[in-house]
Amino acid sequence: MQRLPAPLSDARAGSFIGNIIWDLSSILKLSLCNADGTAQRSCAMMIEYLESRRLLSATLVGGHLTVTGGALNDTIVLRPRGTQLLVIQNGRLKRFTAAAVTQITIDSGGGRDLISIAPGVIACTIDAGAGNDVVRGGSGADTISGGTGNDTISGGPGADSIDGDAGNDRISGLNGNDTINGGDDNDTLYGGAGNNDLSGGDGTDYVDYAKHTANLTITLDDVADDGEGGDNVHSDVEYVRGGSGNDQITGSASANRLDGYYGNDTLIGLGGNDTLLGYSGNDSLAGSAGDDSLDGSAGNDTLDGGAGADTITGGSGNDTADYSSRGDNLSISLDDVANDGAAGETDNVRSNIETILGGDGDDLITGSSAANLLAGNAGNDTIDGASGNDSIDGGDGNDVIT
Repeated sequence: MQRLPAPLSDARAGSFIGNIIWDLSSILKLSLCNADGTAQRSCAMMIEYLESRRLLSATLVGGHLTVTGGALNDTIVLRPRGTQLLVIQNGRLKRFTAAAVTQITIDSGGGRDLISIAPGVIACTIDAGAGNDVVRGGSGADTISGGTGNDTISGGPGADSIDGDAGNDRISGLNGNDTINGGDDNDTLYGGAGNNDLSGGDGTDYVDYAKHTANLTITLDDVADDGEGGDNVHSDVEYVRGGSGNDQITGSASANRLDGYYGNDTLIGLGGNDTLLGYSGNDSLAGSAGDDSLDGSAGNDTLDGGAGADTITGGSGNDTADYSSRGDNLSISLDDVANDGAAGETDNVRSNIETILGGDGDDLITGSSAANLLAGNAGNDTIDGASGNDSIDGGDGNDVIT
């Protein structure tokens, strides 16, 4: 065995105090003996194998500040202080002259990372990498990629570009004119203030306007006229919730869920098998084509399923199932059985509907045990109020009322 001097850094063998030498010629065994070769008492030692790691670093080259995380859970914070830019990585602090920094790139690597950019820091390009990360942008126009994992991303007041990438992400643009793409999987997008471009990407994606108080118009048609006028909610968004104003929300050719939330809202499903929820307020719900589910919930609501096998639920309040635009001969009964509408249509007009408006055909309309308002409109209609104190209007034609 060869005796080599310390330090230990690059040698494969070296000496300790007392003529004890070490040998790393085999990573599986560590032998100890006197330097003169005489036998000594045997002993056992624990050897830890260290995996290769990507260590945290922050370097400034030619005005470009690069901050790199590791494979574990990192916390990376950038904040200004006077003339300095502070970079705090897992509690370790580096200082840079702020005026010397013209570009910032952050790559946090794997792990469950927290990246936070304080106001006053210039625009950053951020890649959160793998893991379920939290990213908080600063006041600049940041470019943020969530990477894989279920990420929570907020853009800050700048005009940010945010891509959730893979995973079920929650993305908020906050203030500024932001461009947000949910990426793969099922994402939730909050545009915030400003004129925002909101794309769902793959998966079932949700755009939430619940914090807005103004009257909103939202149409899933890829045109920048949504929200309070300047948003563009794209047709690859499946689920929209309105705010507390009187909103009009129109879906796409795909299956949508449209939730009016508070206010007196108008919801239009268009194509696809849609779910329309009025929530509170006196709402108007139109399913159009497809097998739709309409639920007025609270308030006095008007529900028109349109073509297809629709389920029409009134909820609380005085609710109306509106077939007045139809020319077919209809059969409608408030008995919770899916046999309503035209022949073979199989709508289900639920018993918590109070008012039925028939169409221009020869309709058969039957009420429930509640007090109903039944209107046949045009055609030779047969109307049966059933039990309850009903109001019946046959309309034009030769009608039979029982």
